[in-house]
Amino acid sequence: MAVENLKYWIDKDGNKVWGSSKYYNKSLEYLIKNNPEDVISKNGIDRRKLFHKLFLKILPLTSKNKFVILDNSVIDRNEFEIVTDDDIPKDRKVVYVCTHGFKDDIALALATIKRHAYIAFASIPDFYYTIDGYALWANGVFVMDRKDSESKKALLSKVNYAFKNGLNSILIYTEGVWNKDPNELILKQWKGAYCIAKENDALIVPIVTLNKDMKIDNDEGICYSMMGKPIDSRDYTIEEAKELVRNAFSTGKYVLYDKFSHYERSKIGNAEEYWDKYVSELIKSSNVCKKCYVETKDNYVSLCDSRLYDYEIENDAEYIDKNIVTEEDVFSCMKNVTPTTGNAKVYVKTYNIKGKKKKYFE
Repeated sequence: MAVENLKYWIDKDGNKVWGSSKYYNKSLEYLIKNNPEDVISKNGIDRRKLFHKLFLKILPLTSKNKFVILDNSVIDRNEFEIVTDDDIPKDRKVVYVCTHGFKDDIALALATIKRHAYIAFASIPDFYYTIDGYALWANGVFVMDRKDSESKKALLSKVNYAFKNGLNSILIYTEGVWNKDPNELILKQWKGAYCIAKENDALIVPIVTLNKDMKIDNDEGICYSMMGKPIDSRDYTIEEAKELVRNAFSTGKYVLYDKFSHYERSKIGNAEEYWDKYVSELIKSSNVCKKCYVETKDNYVSLCDSRLYDYEIENDAEYIDKNIVTEEDVFSCMKNVTPTTGNAKVYVKTYNIKGKKKKYFE
C-alpha cells in the first residue's frame, strides 16, 4: 500500500487534510505492512502479555468518563446474562466483538475483557497523529487501511499468524464504524471477525457498551459495558454466528438504554435537530490534530485545526447488505427525472421524502 494514505484524511467538505509531519508517528509506519512476519513477533506478543496488568490500571486514566462494568447484580439475568473473564475457558482462542459508537469504547472494552487482547484498528488519522497510536501499539494492534483492499485482506493472515505465535485473544468492532444511525440499535456487521473465529476454532464473545451523558470538555460522563455469553464458532456457520451476535448486541443495547438512558420526548424537542447535535458532539470527541494543511478543491492550501475524522472512510465503511433494498435504491431513479409541469406535483412530494433520509454525519 502507499504510505501516502496514512498522511491525509478527508474533511466534511471533501477537502484533503494533510497532517503536520511534526505530529506524525513515523516509527509506526511498519505496522501497515501486509506480511505478518514484518509486523508481529512471538517476543512482542509475550512482552505485551507481561505488560498487560499495568496497562489495565492505566486504562481508566485515559478518559474523562467513568467506566462502569456491569454484572447480573445490576442487570436482571433474564434480560441479559452477563459473564466475566472467569467464565471464559482459558484453553480456547477468543474473538471479542464489541458494539461501536464512541471514542472510549475501545478502552472500555479492554477493561471489560480483562485478559490481554490485540485490537483490530482502522482509524488511520487517529493512529498516526496522536499518542493513541503508541498506546495501541503498546497493547498490541493490527492496523488496517480501509482505503487499500490488500490491507483489508491481510488482516486475516496477520491474526492467524499471531494466534500461532502465542496470541490468545483479539478485539474487533464488527460494525466497522460508529453507529450514528437514529433508527438502528445495531448496524449490519462485517464478517471478518467470524472468519477469524471459524479458522481458529475460537469462541466469539459479544460486548455491549453505552455512553451516558458523554462529556466533551471537562465534566465527567459515564460509560457502561457488559459481556455476553460465549458463542462457539464450531457449532455455527458464519452467518448463524453473525445473527446470534447481532441479537446479543440488540438485546444488550436495549437493556442498557432501558436501564440507564431514559429521556422524556418533551425534552428532546425537534428530533432531527437533537440527533444532529448528538452526532456533531460525537465527532467532536475525536482527537484534534493541532496543525494540519487543508488542500481545498480550488487548490488553496491553509493551516487549520481539524478533527482526526476521515469523513470519506467513515461515510463509506458501513457494511451494506446487497440483499436489502434501501431507500436510496428506491429513489435512485430520481436522478434521471426532469421536472415538468406534468410531473412537478409528484416529483416535489417524492423529492421531499427522499430528502429526509440523509447521512447525519456529513
